Amino acid sequence: MLKKIIKEAGIYFVGSIGIAIISFVLSLLYSRIFSTSDFGYYSLVINVYNLVTTFLTGWMTHSIVRFYNDYKAKNELKFFSGTLFILHIFVSIVVFVVFFLIGMFLKNDLFRDIIWILSINYLFDGLLLIINGFFRADGKSSDYSKSIFLNSVFKAIILLVLYYIIGRKNIDIIIVSFFIAGLIQTIYLLIKYKDYKFIKIKNFDYQIFKRSLNFGFPLIGVSLINWILSLSDRYIIKIFWPAKDVGLYSYGYQMGNALFYTLTICIMLGAYPNLAKEWETKGKASIEKLISKYLELFFYVLIPCTFAIFILGKNVIELLCGQEYWSSYKVFEITCFSYAVYGLIQYTNIPWVLVGNTKKILSLNIIAALTNIILNFLLIPKYGYIIAAINTLVAFIVYVCISLIQTKNIFAVKVESSFLLKVLISSSIMDIVLKLCVVNFRNTIINMVVTVFFGILCYFFTLVILKDKNIYLLIENRKVFRKKNYTK
Repeated sequence: MLKKIIKEAGIYFVGSIGIAIISFVLSLLYSRIFSTSDFGYYSLVINVYNLVTTFLTGWMTHSIVRFYNDYKAKNELKFFSGTLFILHIFVSIVVFVVFFLIGMFLKNDLFRDIIWILSINYLFDGLLLIINGFFRADGKSSDYSKSIFLNSVFKAIILLVLYYIIGRKNIDIIIVSFFIAGLIQTIYLLIKYKDYKFIKIKNFDYQIFKRSLNFGFPLIGVSLINWILSLSDRYIIKIFWPAKDVGLYSYGYQMGNALFYTLTICIMLGAYPNLAKEWETKGKASIEKLISKYLELFFYVLIPCTFAIFILGKNVIELLCGQEYWSSYKVFEITCFSYAVYGLIQYTNIPWVLVGNTKKILSLNIIAALTNIILNFLLIPKYGYIIAAINTLVAFIVYVCISLIQTKNIFAVKVESSFLLKVLISSSIMDIVLKLCVVNFRNTIINMVVTVFFGILCYFFTLVILKDKNIYLLIENRKVFRKKNYTK
């Protein structure tokens, strides 16, 4: 079971790590060509757009993961797919009209252009979300990883062409790159996988729409609350502090999100479809064991990464980013920790998703969001933008604690304390090695790569010395694999 989990998570990881690298490179580029104020204003606009996309289309992806295998077994995929495609196209028309009208009343030419581009871009963003949702639900981890990776590559290439070749310097080139990349890739995928054949009015099924909406509707609220929890702090910072502070906070948050959200989500991308299938076929006992295995893999990766980032975070920002953005390193470090906790939230949500009680997820998100907002209004006016990152971390921790208490009687998920102790000890020893490298090495890219390499080796060999059972199992499987190949 562990081998299968690692293999699938590995496929998602390869695609996700590619995206993380591209996002990092783009973020570094942003820090060198755009001012912190421009980046702050861009963040305010794009976050509202992302809210609209998640609010109106994101819930469909949850329904896809939950019901795809059910409709596949009934041979009704064309109706399921057609219903979601047609629904999104209808919503896209409404979004286009609303955004176009809003743009007409904006006096700022740059903001108006951004709003109008986004009004068209919404159609392709949503279609891409739905197609990628089908890849996940159908277990096509390779296709999913290729899709999201190529989308990031297209965005990066188009952005570089617009800036360096065409010579457009305004920050709206980020939005234009999103639009062109989404347009090209969506058309390509619709044709390649022949999904366009499902986009017919006769394939729209009201009962499928109703079932999907009943499951996904509470998750619309979850998406809204998640936005408040993760992104509303930028607007509160803008009330009390200048746009420059919004830019610094947004940049540090984006860098941390690009790195740690990728690490957490690459494991969960394969988990949800497998867990839904396991729940339908084998029941509660099997699910509890499977969740435990996913949690072990999660802790193997996220605990050492979290330890490492508090040693290396400042050096990473100062090494790679423009000097104007150096002071964002604290937000970067805290955000990385926050998204490690956010990964745990995904696991505590699993029981509610499987039993269909998504309203409970909504209520937990509301509690966390209110915690975040109250802390922000109380503390940001006095302590500035860095406290906003701490407030988000506190809100995530509150969510996890309440959820663990409420789900303990539903699923008996267990992670051995001896396993956690070994991971914590290995991560601590790794941190000592990293600290010695940071103190004694100059802050260069080569030295940073060497430092990270030493840290990984230290972490792995400490687990071996502590006789971690899963590490030993992987080593034994490797030996058996080599022996078979040698025999052949």
